[in-house]
Amino acid sequence: MKRLAAVLALSVSALALAAQASAAPKPASMATQLIRYEFKGQWGPAWDLLHPSQQRIVPRAKFAACQKALAALAGYRLVDIRTVDSSNETLHIAGIPQHTAVAVTLHLLVRTGLGNENGLNEVTHTVWTGTRWAWFFGAADVAAYRAGHCPS
Repeated sequence: MKRLAAVLALSVSALALAAQASAAPKPASMATQLIRYEFKGQWGPAWDLLHPSQQRIVPRAKFAACQKALAALAGYRLVDIRTVDSSNETLHIAGIPQHTAVAVTLHLLVRTGLGNENGLNEVTHTVWTGTRWAWFFGAADVAAYRAGHCPS
């Protein structure tokens, strides 16, 4: 009887996790939202979507200041965004316990300050943290933040 109760408890737990994962936004939705935040210069909300282990490396304010200093998207406006593809990939990044990521390829239509429109593909790598989808830095950015510097 105890064994049956344990099996039932595990089954209920597995169903609860599956329901939680299916109710959460999908990787493409999270990646799309991240890109929208980046184009609007909303670095705090972009940090909120970052993997929790990497949030512990760089405080929200420091991340926002670093991104603002880069100003890579200044003068550009996001016109359209759509999901092109998503695929599973193996992940081995120090500090991130997940070993499977989803690479989401998005096609962006961007307008420059001069009014020209350009299309480009952007790949955002995401992982399921157990409660939400999150994006993560590459090793060079992690090293820069750990050293107290902004990535270049």
